Amino acid sequence: VQWTANGLPVCTQASHQYYPTITSDGSGGAIITWYEDRIGNQDIYAQRINSSGATQWTTAADGGLPVCTNTSRQDDPTITFDGSGGAIITWFDSRAGNNDIYAQRINSSGTTLWTTAAEGGLPVCTLTSTQFTPDISSDGSGGAIITWSDARNSAFYDVYAQRINGSGVAQWEADGIAISTVGGKATYPVITGDASGGIIAWQDSRNVSSDIYASKASPDGALPVELVSFTGQLNENSVNLFWQTATEVNNYGFEVERGIRQKTIGNSAWEKIGFVQGNGNSNSPKEYRFTDNTTTSGLYAYRLKQLDNDGTFKYSETIEVLVSQIPNDFSLNQNYPNPFNPSTTISYDIPKMSFVKISVNDILGKEIKTLVNEQNNSGHYEIIFDAKELAAGIYYYTISAGEFKQSRKMILLK
Repeated sequence: VQWTANGLPVCTQASHQYYPTITSDGSGGAIITWYEDRIGNQDIYAQRINSSGATQWTTAADGGLPVCTNTSRQDDPTITFDGSGGAIITWFDSRAGNNDIYAQRINSSGTTLWTTAAEGGLPVCTLTSTQFTPDISSDGSGGAIITWSDARNSAFYDVYAQRINGSGVAQWEADGIAISTVGGKATYPVITGDASGGIIAWQDSRNVSSDIYASKASPDGALPVELVSFTGQLNENSVNLFWQTATEVNNYGFEVERGIRQKTIGNSAWEKIGFVQGNGNSNSPKEYRFTDNTTTSGLYAYRLKQLDNDGTFKYSETIEVLVSQIPNDFSLNQNYPNPFNPSTTISYDIPKMSFVKISVNDILGKEIKTLVNEQNNSGHYEIIFDAKELAAGIYYYTISAGEFKQSRKMILLK
């Protein structure tokens, strides 16, 4: 401990002080902000301390300097260094009857630069919906990037952000840009930023349970293409692909790629099977669809190759869809591998709903195992026969389905 045991006082006003946050002053000290109720409602105050822990703006008893003393209630201030010995502070504010986002800059002497404390800072987002829990980070150029939770799109919350320059002028579109608008499930955003933009993370319950997501905004407020869902659905003998984006920047479009999952060699080479035009730039959700009509039976893998206008690209996660076309005839296919040890795959086709029995017999015709004995819908089926308990030799497997009956020979090696 370099100052004193148990700490030095920063504010000892008789009122209550809450929720302090802190940033460096660039000279070995710090600037601290908090909210308190010294004049009957919650206001924002700040204090600077030097590297020795001495208060620089007022005494601890005087309680720091006011940042916002508007007659409304202010909550949850957060703070970042402005690069010039001062700081930029943001909070949410109920002066308009709902929670909005405000900000104020103070210099190294504690003087407010954008408005007086009584005037209460500059508005960052004042939509009639609710905004709350802001966080802030320096933009590396004397300004700041501010992010918050926002209910403008639903009764729940999305994540928005705004960049403010050193003069208090908004640099991005009015009331902020959308960072995440997936179903109103994003809360408690946090940010780190610099001259290359800001990275924002938040708590997200789009998948029912709470997860953590993150996104990056460039210095001009541009967001990458945020793909939030990608699914495939079998429709008779075709595959319908659906995907949705939350935001898009310079999105030229999506190449749809397909690979077939082979049982012995893994995925085949990816092939382009189509292209879907993107929406360029968008801060709202966009939905896309593509139908693959060229499929035969098999397990197919799909992915999206998202292309920017400048030619850069990024692949999506891979999804798989099992395509099982309705066969024209009953059939029992040769097992593979054959010969085998100790297991092999047996496949068969059923063109209409039937009661199916598949049994294994030895060379004398004695049934030694029943593999299938149930009603099957039309389709292609595969089963695995494990013969580890049998002796090496020749065996036969037989299918009975209605009036159809067929047998094939297989060889077990040991």
